[in-house]
Amino acid sequence: MLLAHLRGRDPARARAAAQRFLQLQSFAHASVEELCSSDRVRLKHALTVVAVETGQPSWVALKAACLRAEVATAGLPADAMYAGRMSLWLNRWFASYDEARASLDEGGGYLLPYRHHFFVTTADAIRELGLDPFDDDWRRIG
Repeated sequence: MLLAHLRGRDPARARAAAQRFLQLQSFAHASVEELCSSDRVRLKHALTVVAVETGQPSWVALKAACLRAEVATAGLPADAMYAGRMSLWLNRWFASYDEARASLDEGGGYLLPYRHHFFVTTADAIRELGLDPFDDDWRRIG
């Protein structure tokens, strides 16, 4: 919606949207008028504005924070998807969801959250959590 407002026909909405983009370092030296008429503004910039306005440095960080919040609001502790016995298997650890997702796509496995991090593990480790690694739900959630 932010990008649509910037590119829309309503000048007041376009100026208000442009003002929000000025928060970004890449547009800090631009004017509202320049942004309203620019084709340089992309969806990635709008997503970054939303992230910054919610207190996160990037869209990736906002997604990770939302995932942590989702796990927390489900009543699960932030380390619920990790059991100490899982250290017997080689787990691939990552600081961001995007890195973990890339590893999952490249090497397979099961991507799980752990506090402020993510890890990709094996079917045997999933069994340690009492879960079925071959359940169709794994395919459904990607």
